[in-house]
Amino acid sequence: MGGSDVGTEAGMTEEDTTTPSSQPEAVRAGGSAQTTRRRAARPAGPTSEIGVETISVSLGRTEVRSKPEPSIADSRRPGNARGVAWSAAVLAIVLIGALGVALALMGRAQHRDDLMAARDQRFVDTAVQTVTNMMTYSQDSIDKNVDQFVNSTSGPLRGTFNPDNTANLKALYHQTGTSSEVVIKKASLESVDEISKKASILISARVTLTNADSGVNEPSKSYRMRMIVAEDQQGNMTAYDLRWPDGQS
Repeated sequence: MGGSDVGTEAGMTEEDTTTPSSQPEAVRAGGSAQTTRRRAARPAGPTSEIGVETISVSLGRTEVRSKPEPSIADSRRPGNARGVAWSAAVLAIVLIGALGVALALMGRAQHRDDLMAARDQRFVDTAVQTVTNMMTYSQDSIDKNVDQFVNSTSGPLRGTFNPDNTANLKALYHQTGTSSEVVIKKASLESVDEISKKASILISARVTLTNADSGVNEPSKSYRMRMIVAEDQQGNMTAYDLRWPDGQS
């Protein structure tokens, strides 16, 4: 019995110390697998304390979020939007500048047209005033009226009314014993010669003579004439020539 126990214990010791590679042989010999326990072996001698370093690993929680789909506004690139804004600003500046230039040119053209219209009207007014001075007089103011008319003439018309002719005209008016009044029916600018600075004005007038003694008006007479008005370098205008009746010399 004692030898049997020793053998059994020895067999158990060998079985415990067998490597895993000998297990299949035991399975084949016994016909069944036997669960074995392995004993931990340590070397002889006093135990020594082995420092164990504890390593803690912290696994942070990672949240995975789905990426939102870009909207239409987000899909636009900031660079393109900035470029469009700059282009719009430049275009606006160009348009404003072009509009300013156009308005300036229009204003200048309008000013030039206004000056030309005013000048044309001065030609007409000079012709009308000359005819009025020539055909309007009274027995009390004949000399003044004739002098006023002659002083507003130049060129061939002024040569016609030399001092002798002017004196004769005054004497003629005094002898008739009449006064005269003229009504300008129409006056229009016919043409302007920018080279000679002369304008042709057509005038239609009606003249009424009144007897100074009886106060009876004579029948009115209508006249049509062409007055040539000249402008000098200073801008002064005078009656240069007179063609009548009916505008003929």
